[in-house]
Amino acid sequence: MDEASFLFGLLDRGCAIQLQVEAACAGNPSLKKHVVSDEEAAYNFKMASEKNALYAEAQPDLEYEFAMAGEGVIEKGVENMKIDQEFR
Repeated sequence: MDEASFLFGLLDRGCAIQLQVEAACAGNPSLKKHVVSDEEAAYNFKMASEKNALYAEAQPDLEYEFAMAGEGVIEKGVENMKIDQEFR
């Protein structure tokens, strides 16, 4: 789970950066998109998919989230939490 959440965070930040660059270059014809080839994507996946490294990379993000949640939140668990009807 830690590894997947870390990779999702990378994807989210990468998309945000891409949108910021496109907004900053709006109307500039010199901005050209570079589509990564299947071979490049496979190489990057191979180099960045080692589960122990991903687990270790995820820990600071999780520690931050736990700290922001506040003391005692993790210990309470989620079994008795209710979802607000507005978000269903």
